[in-house]
Amino acid sequence: MAGEGDERQTRDFGDGAVGLTVGSRLLVAVGAVEGAAGVALAAVAAHAVPSEALGNAATLLMVHAGVVVALALLAGHIGRRAWMLRLPAAVIALGAGLFGAAVAVRVLAAPDALGGVAPVGGTLTILGWLALLTPALFAGRR
Repeated sequence: MAGEGDERQTRDFGDGAVGLTVGSRLLVAVGAVEGAAGVALAAVAAHAVPSEALGNAATLLMVHAGVVVALALLAGHIGRRAWMLRLPAAVIALGAGLFGAAVAVRVLAAPDALGGVAPVGGTLTILGWLALLTPALFAGRR
Protein backbone atom coordinates (compact mmCIF):
# COMPACT_ATOMS: atom_id res chain seq x y z
CA MET A 1 0.00 0.00 0.00
CA ALA A 2 0.92 3.61 -0.23
CA GLY A 3 2.53 4.14 3.14
CA GLU A 4 5.71 5.39 4.68
CA GLY A 5 7.92 3.80 2.03
CA ASP A 6 6.16 5.84 -0.61
CA GLU A 7 7.29 9.07 1.05
CA ARG A 8 10.92 8.40 0.12
CA GLN A 9 10.01 8.71 -3.54
CA THR A 10 9.30 12.44 -3.38
CA ARG A 11 11.36 14.99 -5.25
CA ASP A 12 12.85 18.16 -3.85
CA PHE A 13 12.58 20.93 -6.41
CA GLY A 14 15.25 23.06 -4.75
CA ASP A 15 12.88 25.73 -3.51
CA GLY A 16 12.10 24.05 -0.20
CA ALA A 17 8.91 22.50 -1.57
CA VAL A 18 8.76 18.74 -1.80
CA GLY A 19 6.90 17.28 -4.76
CA LEU A 20 4.15 14.69 -4.64
CA THR A 21 4.83 11.02 -4.00
CA VAL A 22 4.53 8.49 -6.79
CA GLY A 23 1.21 7.32 -5.35
CA SER A 24 -0.23 10.82 -5.27
CA ARG A 25 1.00 11.60 -8.78
CA LEU A 26 -0.59 8.40 -10.06
CA LEU A 27 -3.91 9.34 -8.47
CA VAL A 28 -3.75 12.82 -10.01
CA ALA A 29 -3.16 11.18 -13.40
CA VAL A 30 -6.08 8.77 -12.92
CA GLY A 31 -8.31 11.66 -11.85
CA ALA A 32 -7.28 13.64 -14.92
CA VAL A 33 -8.13 10.74 -17.24
CA GLU A 34 -11.47 10.17 -15.52
CA GLY A 35 -12.30 13.87 -15.72
CA ALA A 36 -11.48 13.94 -19.42
CA ALA A 37 -13.57 10.81 -19.97
CA GLY A 38 -16.46 12.46 -18.16
CA VAL A 39 -16.29 15.52 -20.40
CA ALA A 40 -16.11 13.30 -23.48
CA LEU A 41 -19.13 11.27 -22.35
CA ALA A 42 -21.05 14.48 -21.65
CA ALA A 43 -20.32 15.66 -25.19
CA VAL A 44 -21.47 12.34 -26.64
CA ALA A 45 -24.64 12.43 -24.53
CA ALA A 46 -25.37 16.01 -25.58
CA HIS A 47 -24.57 15.78 -29.29
CA ALA A 48 -24.44 12.22 -30.59
CA VAL A 49 -26.35 9.74 -28.44
CA PRO A 50 -28.86 11.49 -26.21
CA SER A 51 -28.99 9.39 -23.06
CA GLU A 52 -29.81 10.34 -19.49
CA ALA A 53 -27.78 7.37 -18.25
CA LEU A 54 -24.74 8.49 -20.23
CA GLY A 55 -25.12 12.04 -18.92
CA ASN A 56 -25.33 10.73 -15.36
CA ALA A 57 -22.19 8.62 -15.86
CA ALA A 58 -20.39 11.67 -17.26
CA THR A 59 -21.36 13.77 -14.25
CA LEU A 60 -20.32 11.03 -11.83
CA LEU A 61 -16.91 10.75 -13.53
CA MET A 62 -16.28 14.50 -13.55
CA VAL A 63 -17.30 15.07 -9.94
CA HIS A 64 -15.33 12.14 -8.58
CA ALA A 65 -12.30 12.96 -10.72
CA GLY A 66 -12.11 16.30 -8.93
CA VAL A 67 -12.39 14.56 -5.56
CA VAL A 68 -9.62 12.10 -6.44
CA VAL A 69 -7.28 14.89 -7.58
CA ALA A 70 -8.03 16.97 -4.48
CA LEU A 71 -7.43 14.06 -2.11
CA ALA A 72 -4.19 13.13 -3.88
CA LEU A 73 -2.89 16.69 -3.68
CA LEU A 74 -3.88 16.98 -0.03
CA ALA A 75 -2.25 13.63 0.73
CA GLY A 76 1.00 15.06 -0.58
CA HIS A 77 1.07 17.47 2.36
CA ILE A 78 0.23 15.32 5.37
CA GLY A 79 3.24 13.06 5.68
CA ARG A 80 3.10 9.56 7.12
CA ARG A 81 -0.67 9.35 7.21
CA ALA A 82 -1.11 10.19 3.54
CA TRP A 83 -2.42 6.68 2.96
CA MET A 84 -5.55 7.71 4.87
CA LEU A 85 -6.42 9.94 1.92
CA ARG A 86 -4.79 8.00 -0.92
CA LEU A 87 -6.64 4.77 -0.15
CA PRO A 88 -10.13 6.34 -0.27
CA ALA A 89 -9.09 8.28 -3.38
CA ALA A 90 -8.01 5.07 -5.10
CA VAL A 91 -11.23 3.27 -4.16
CA ILE A 92 -13.34 6.22 -5.35
CA ALA A 93 -11.38 6.36 -8.61
CA LEU A 94 -11.79 2.63 -9.21
CA GLY A 95 -15.49 2.71 -8.39
CA ALA A 96 -16.28 5.75 -10.52
CA GLY A 97 -14.22 4.37 -13.40
CA LEU A 98 -15.99 1.01 -13.32
CA PHE A 99 -19.40 2.65 -13.08
CA GLY A 100 -18.76 5.12 -15.90
CA ALA A 101 -17.22 2.49 -18.17
CA ALA A 102 -20.05 0.03 -17.59
CA VAL A 103 -22.72 2.60 -18.35
CA ALA A 104 -20.87 3.86 -21.44
CA VAL A 105 -20.43 0.34 -22.83
CA ARG A 106 -24.07 -0.52 -22.20
CA VAL A 107 -25.36 2.67 -23.85
CA LEU A 108 -22.90 2.95 -26.73
CA ALA A 109 -22.00 -0.62 -27.67
CA ALA A 110 -23.61 -3.61 -26.03
CA PRO A 111 -26.75 -3.21 -23.90
CA ASP A 112 -26.33 -6.69 -22.42
CA ALA A 113 -22.64 -6.30 -21.56
CA LEU A 114 -21.14 -5.55 -18.15
CA GLY A 115 -24.49 -5.82 -16.37
CA GLY A 116 -23.06 -6.34 -12.90
CA VAL A 117 -20.15 -3.94 -13.20
CA ALA A 118 -22.05 -0.67 -12.63
CA PRO A 119 -23.40 -1.76 -9.21
CA VAL A 120 -19.92 -2.91 -8.17
CA GLY A 121 -18.52 0.46 -9.26
CA GLY A 122 -21.21 2.32 -7.38
CA THR A 123 -20.63 0.25 -4.26
CA LEU A 124 -16.87 0.87 -4.41
CA THR A 125 -17.47 4.59 -4.82
CA ILE A 126 -19.68 4.61 -1.72
CA LEU A 127 -17.08 2.60 0.22
CA GLY A 128 -14.38 5.07 -0.84
CA TRP A 129 -16.42 7.93 0.57
CA LEU A 130 -17.00 6.00 3.78
CA ALA A 131 -13.27 5.29 4.03
CA LEU A 132 -12.80 9.03 4.47
CA LEU A 133 -14.33 8.62 7.91
CA THR A 134 -11.00 7.22 9.12
CA PRO A 135 -8.95 10.39 8.64
CA ALA A 136 -11.91 12.56 9.60
CA LEU A 137 -12.35 10.82 12.94
CA PHE A 138 -8.91 9.49 13.81
CA ALA A 139 -6.11 11.30 11.96
CA GLY A 140 -5.58 13.91 14.68
CA ARG A 141 -5.08 11.32 17.41
CA ARG A 142 -1.57 10.49 18.59
